[in-house]
Amino acid sequence: GSLNAQAAKVRAKDNLRSSPNGEVVAVLQPGAALTVLGRQDRWLDVAFEGWVWERSLQVVKRDDYDLVVSSAEGENLRVEPSGAIIGRLPKGTLLEAKDRASGWVRARRRGWFWAASVDLPAAAPAPARAAPAKSAPTAPAPPPSASAAAMTRPPSSASATRPTTSRWTRRRATRSAATVAR
Repeated sequence: GSLNAQAAKVRAKDNLRSSPNGEVVAVLQPGAALTVLGRQDRWLDVAFEGWVWERSLQVVKRDDYDLVVSSAEGENLRVEPSGAIIGRLPKGTLLEAKDRASGWVRARRRGWFWAASVDLPAAAPAPARAAPAKSAPTAPAPPPSASAAAMTRPPSSASATRPTTSRWTRRRATRSAATVAR
């Protein structure tokens, strides 16, 4: 199905592909900005932009693209010139030049990204199978047990030296037991 173009962010490092299950044209990092243009099953049709070192590119005219990554090792994709790395482009990736600045090119690429690896805005239509998981429970939650209340008290000086992960693990175990009791 088609969506109105909307901004989204990469949630988990994943491959951008030329088509669903197609050739990998980039690896994008968590936090990279995407524009979602459409959807096909579990794949999102997306576009992204980023800055690439110009010396790693060659001019080509292929499909709707005018640049290709020519560096044998591929090249980093950055949020701004010399900025944070938001992805990696393998040799042969086609790009569309959008802007140039001091040895850098702001490039755009369109492709397909696995939907589960993207944080979509809340207004985005979710797949039908995801709706039941987000529904509220029909029965009220049982009151917290005395042991759960004890877990939420500020730590005493003796327990202050314990790692916070152990308190988290105990809280998680208590929640799991409460869920099973329902």
